[in-house]
Amino acid sequence: MDTESNGPLISADTASGATALAEGLTLGAAITPDRTAFHEYYGVRSEVEHRLAKAARGEITWRMIMGLASLEEHLDGLKQLHEHGVQTGVVIDTGMIIPNWVTGLPPDLRAKAPKGTSFVLDGYEAHRAIAQAAPIMPAFNDWHIGSPYASRNTLDAVRAGGTYHGVLSQYTWTLPYVDDEVALVVDNVRAIGIVAAHRANDMVVDTYLDDGPPSRFVDLASFVGYALCERYVVEQLCGARYSAAFGQLESNIPDKIALWLALDATLKSDHPSVSYVYGNTLDASEVTIAGNFAITSAEVIAFTLAERRYRTGTTILPNPATEKIRVPTVREIMDVHEVAQAAASRSVDFERLISWDEIERTRDILIAGGKAFFQKALAGLRSAGVDITDPVHVLLGLRRLDAAEMERRFHPGPRHPAAPDVVVPLVPAEFIRRTGGLVDAEIDAVRHAGLSTAGRGRRFLVASADTHSYALGVIVSTLRQLGADVVDAGVDRNPEDLVRLAAENGWPDIAVSAHNGQCLAFAVQLRRLLGERDIRVYMGGRLNTLRGEQGEPVDARNDLLHLGIIPCERPLDMLAT
Repeated sequence: MDTESNGPLISADTASGATALAEGLTLGAAITPDRTAFHEYYGVRSEVEHRLAKAARGEITWRMIMGLASLEEHLDGLKQLHEHGVQTGVVIDTGMIIPNWVTGLPPDLRAKAPKGTSFVLDGYEAHRAIAQAAPIMPAFNDWHIGSPYASRNTLDAVRAGGTYHGVLSQYTWTLPYVDDEVALVVDNVRAIGIVAAHRANDMVVDTYLDDGPPSRFVDLASFVGYALCERYVVEQLCGARYSAAFGQLESNIPDKIALWLALDATLKSDHPSVSYVYGNTLDASEVTIAGNFAITSAEVIAFTLAERRYRTGTTILPNPATEKIRVPTVREIMDVHEVAQAAASRSVDFERLISWDEIERTRDILIAGGKAFFQKALAGLRSAGVDITDPVHVLLGLRRLDAAEMERRFHPGPRHPAAPDVVVPLVPAEFIRRTGGLVDAEIDAVRHAGLSTAGRGRRFLVASADTHSYALGVIVSTLRQLGADVVDAGVDRNPEDLVRLAAENGWPDIAVSAHNGQCLAFAVQLRRLLGERDIRVYMGGRLNTLRGEQGEPVDARNDLLHLGIIPCERPLDMLAT
């Protein structure tokens, strides 16, 4: 949205954030958080206390991510991970719960939404069961703050004793069947208020920058600037604690550590302001699985040295080797932590090999650039009609600017001499560089296969069934450069959206990217809505599903073929048909 030509970002009658914040504070103050199994086992007042104490001793805290098929399996998995830690010394301090994505929808919308893998996390009793299952501190992130059902889920998570509550950046997503963006933002401010009511209990509003606009920024300085915008809302306007995490979309280890240190410096508070650093997923292979452990080991050695040197209290989250293929099992989570913690134990041998001076120079560039971005953002939002003293107005204003427009307006650095709207990054984001490289590689592969003219004259409607935009961008750019007419339908599209857009655009072929286990349910609905129309439908991404009582996702490509949908791994496969 470009308000320079279309008027203010916020209308005069937009709901005030003061009411929503007050409601959240009242809801939060009415509950007393439980002491979790983690609190009792470690004898601490809070997770923050535990992490700061370990950081002061130069020790690492470890985080895992898990979302199994049912609540019962998840509870059993937590117990297994803890028992494994007791037996081996491979201890996991905290665990992110990844429930089914429909957890973030109000109950009246869940029935018609294509369900992904994992269980629906619903109600206080389910949250409490997770918090009491084992002394691994639960992080209730996905589908809590950031989602359309934020305040209800956050209230249950706070009452169950969770410390870190997110993922705030997901408020910029538009989930299928959710149309009222003002109501979405209002409820998220209400949820922030619930956490703010327990500031004295060290509860924190958490974000994951890779899930928000920063995932599409060209400059890492903009990452820092955007985090400062969210922190301004959470800390200054709402009175809650704020922390940020990142990591999947950056594999350059020195730059990644510099970004971590820049975020730590600019968000600094009396709690760990960088909640965790996620392992690199860009380089992970779907073929040479064992090699993924090497990627983890390289990062963990460097991260361990950084944490021991700077003592930020940040947790390290290593990726299971199979994460790029399917939801990892409990055993696979154990495996990657065994590898990671063994690598960490040898990290001291590498200490003299790292140039901290260069990392700190990059950190300082990011700090200065991030602060300048933030100041320009506040001024720019104010000039676009946003009341920057109102949390609903600020979040809504940021949400209504797509990432490219936000960075164009607020980036503090130079512009390209030949194109004044093109940002010249201070520290380039690797994700953007890689997207361009993948497009070039895919075009080369198409030409090598003798298919360079196969896209000409063809029309495609391309969309993501969830929030992932990486594959979508590669597909759209590749097809367009090969002469195809492409309608980019964006992310978070449901089957009804695609059929409507296909009708509006003359029934082109449809290509869908799916990653959250919902591919089969999505495909069934899409095929039913298309009826007998003779158009090709392609689907790519993580094509797995849960079947019957099986706890682990299984490959769904044969099921898709039976529906008349063509499974694809890349644009080359689409053009080959």
